[in-house]
Amino acid sequence: GKNYITNPDAETDTTGYATYADAAATTPVDGTGGSATTTFTRNTSTPLSGDGDFVITKDAANRQGEGVGYNFSIDNAEKTKKHLISFDYSTSASYADNDIKVFIYDVTNTSLIRVNGEDLKAVTGTGKHYAQFQTASNSTSYRLIIHVSSTNASAYTVNLDTIQVGPSKVTHGTVATDWIEFT
Repeated sequence: GKNYITNPDAETDTTGYATYADAAATTPVDGTGGSATTTFTRNTSTPLSGDGDFVITKDAANRQGEGVGYNFSIDNAEKTKKHLISFDYSTSASYADNDIKVFIYDVTNTSLIRVNGEDLKAVTGTGKHYAQFQTASNSTSYRLIIHVSSTNASAYTVNLDTIQVGPSKVTHGTVATDWIEFT
């Protein structure tokens, strides 16, 4: 399917992604600006897949309100449609459920979109995260936001790979009903 993230897997660099420091809150303001202490880098030491993956590194301090954003544009044909966000990920031992949340920011309408599946759970090994949102009727400009939502003061890392944002696929199947006896 279509993927609006043009650098989904850190095979060469972190182009397109920018860290930010919004106001300390469980939700971001707009996912841009400020000077973040939390870093977003490329990892080439045992990546989740391929030659590299992305790693979010938070130090042993409360960094609520920081994170990373990625600007993308959708096609006009994709307005007012459901879109799927997905990525592979792993978390370090000191990461707790929901320390990080996923959001979409509508740049045209300057509004935050809460996604269905925003909470990033802790995993042992690797996991796959899915979230959904609906685009507006008058916007093609959006920002994917990965936001430090909690006040957890432990240091942790989160590795991300194969980041995708695109229209949800509709699966069509055969219509099945109960058997009816006839002669």
